[in-house]
Amino acid sequence: RTATLSFHAHPKHEVGSLPVLIADAPGMGDSVHARNDLIRMIIGIAGTCGVKDIFRFVLLRKSGRPLEDASLVELEELVGKTAIMQILTHVDERYYQLIDSEYEKLKKEKQGKRMVKEPDLRKSIATQVIQDDVARVGCHEFHYVCLGGWAAKVFDQDEDDDEAEDDEESESDEDDDIRAPPFTFLEQDMKEFFSSRALSRKALRQKLDEYLGLP
Repeated sequence: RTATLSFHAHPKHEVGSLPVLIADAPGMGDSVHARNDLIRMIIGIAGTCGVKDIFRFVLLRKSGRPLEDASLVELEELVGKTAIMQILTHVDERYYQLIDSEYEKLKKEKQGKRMVKEPDLRKSIATQVIQDDVARVGCHEFHYVCLGGWAAKVFDQDEDDDEAEDDEESESDEDDDIRAPPFTFLEQDMKEFFSSRALSRKALRQKLDEYLGLP
């Protein structure tokens, strides 16, 4: 949970030549009134003539979590839908929780092996996850992103990374995340069922730059 508002320079662009600042702010509908007031103030400023053209919003939320509709509608009316990008995280956790719950039910009926042997059973659960998120996000395009853990490797591993070894973003083998999925089939499921809507971490950075109009 983001408790304060903080500003950060773009990691690849000098503020002096290309003034882009990234603000990390509390979310909408925060239970702490001061945080909620802060984001509403920012939304108000963003809707001001002469200002709204330079604001872009990235709404980050967990898969399966609803967003406060009134605040989103207000934001859309002030800045327009094209100034809002929707990113959903933790879809791997949500999918696993539903898989685990269904597995426990099957196990009680002595049919636990069906979870491994019947991919269509798992696919139906993945489809429900996506449909739930589509219903919550509405007509907006959205992307799944896994920023850490075993699932991040699933969406990252198919990319050809030609960055130099001394690049600050390159990672050595000892930096690799060694966590493994709770079920052996989860990695393949994430790739097969969710990759059409997913972005790798590198692709997310590129998409954000495009969204901001950066070269």
